[in-house]
Amino acid sequence: MANPSTFLVDHHHVLERVTNLFTMPGLPAAGVFCRDGPPSLLHFYNRDVFAEADAAASLPSPPPEPEPSSPSSPSSPTPPQRRNRIALSLYDLDGTLIRPKSGYKFPRGADDWMWWHRDVPKRLRADVAAGRHVIVLSNQNLHGRLLRDWKDKIRMIAHEIDDVPIRVFAALDRDKYRKPNIGMLEYVLRMYAERGWDVDLRKTFFVGDAAGRTGDHSSDDRNMAHNANLTFRTPEYHFNQPFPRAKTPDEIALAW
Repeated sequence: MANPSTFLVDHHHVLERVTNLFTMPGLPAAGVFCRDGPPSLLHFYNRDVFAEADAAASLPSPPPEPEPSSPSSPSSPTPPQRRNRIALSLYDLDGTLIRPKSGYKFPRGADDWMWWHRDVPKRLRADVAAGRHVIVLSNQNLHGRLLRDWKDKIRMIAHEIDDVPIRVFAALDRDKYRKPNIGMLEYVLRMYAERGWDVDLRKTFFVGDAAGRTGDHSSDDRNMAHNANLTFRTPEYHFNQPFPRAKTPDEIALAW
């Protein structure tokens, strides 16, 4: 007989997946919140890039042409299996990818959001076209109804860019996962390594608005990038590159 506690865990896991698929207000399925990580770190994805890559790699390919060889020549050794290598496009969420459409400092509900810049979706699609993976690293201090609203908002965002595979991580507590600590990034790197992927940190960048400039709420984004030895960009610099404008000395200094 099955363990009742195991049934309850599986039941709640299935229930959340069903909720993701059918209870979004007016939206189709938009992704899954995972439960396989630490309680203080939320993990959402709309498409499993690892499964898609495995499926693509398993497609049959034509056999190679046999090479002529003499009976005395030794057979060539089998080359070692290569690991996948990927560069990441890392983004903060609030103030970087989105902002409240109400104009308030903090959102007033799940649908109180708009893209930070009209070209954010286009830039995310360009990241994917360049062979990069898009990942969001966000600090959140939400519980109860506010956390449920936030999850609904993430699903809405994913629905708006359903052609962009995206993962969202959110640190809920003041622990090692919260920026400027690098625990959230370390978790991502470990997840990739366990699935046979190497992350090219030299080509990986992080975009965030908490850069320590005048008027910024903190320098957590810039400091996390510094602690992880990542290239850091402000959203003003990153998203407005196709539309140059005069930049402040702070922005010029932070675009390294």
